[in-house]
Amino acid sequence: MEDSVIEKTEEAGFERLRLQFEEYADASTGARALAERCRDYRDGDQLTAEEYETLKKRGQPPVIDNKIADKVDTLSGIEETTRTDPKAYPRTPAHEEAAEVATDALRYIADDSLFQDASAAAHEHLVVEGLCGGEVIVEKRKGKPPAVKMNVIRWDRIFYDPHSIKLDYSDSEYKGFTTWMDHDQAKADWNPKKNPLASAAALDALGRCFVDAGTAGIAETHDDKPRYIMTARGRKRVQVFTHYFRQDGQWKYAVWCSGGYLEDPRPSPYKNEDGEPDCAIEFQAVYKDRDGNPYGVVQRYLDL
Repeated sequence: MEDSVIEKTEEAGFERLRLQFEEYADASTGARALAERCRDYRDGDQLTAEEYETLKKRGQPPVIDNKIADKVDTLSGIEETTRTDPKAYPRTPAHEEAAEVATDALRYIADDSLFQDASAAAHEHLVVEGLCGGEVIVEKRKGKPPAVKMNVIRWDRIFYDPHSIKLDYSDSEYKGFTTWMDHDQAKADWNPKKNPLASAAALDALGRCFVDAGTAGIAETHDDKPRYIMTARGRKRVQVFTHYFRQDGQWKYAVWCSGGYLEDPRPSPYKNEDGEPDCAIEFQAVYKDRDGNPYGVVQRYLDL
């Protein structure tokens, strides 16, 4: 009977995470459609199928003067030329030497983690889709000291608490991102015999959730890319969710797929300045509408 109670509790916890993502997917439909439209306009895909057909009947070539791409490139260039190196400032004259040491450490971490590249990618997402994200992690390296890394998260892989109204999403109850990978690679990454973090039931979970290439995920924006691809060899792909969430006033972390947990929920291994578990994901929106939906600079140029 005790095992039955534990099993039901675990199922309830997994269902909670799945419903959080579905809540995000339902609430963000309009915002994601706008973001996709902004990305299409930035890429020069600015005419509908009906407009292309009308031009074809007239014998006119589809000519697009892509001013939006020019604007995005200009803003990205301004960001790059005005970017500064991190610097620590002393609170009092007695702290000047300590500030110099802190500055050296910050600049070393920025260079070692290729932060400039991450900054450029994040800035374009801010301008176009209005939302950027990254996971700040400590990466273990063989024969070298651990490295602080900033993994940029593509805008179409991000999910968040739709009730968040702050631009930096610090009021979110959950944050996360999705990753698509080959099913065989997922089985290797979350093999309990090789990965101490893997759930004991990870391989069973993966066996219940692989999909054919091109099959949609839970939210269309988060589909595997390229969409609707057909492969002759029946390539199997799986959508993996990295999920941070608040529970009992504490940030927790889990990795799951539609079949179950790949890494069981546990307190986040990353700590804040008070030594408490903290979310390793940082999101930032440039603007939000009155419903809390993010949008970027490109949105204002669509009508023009």
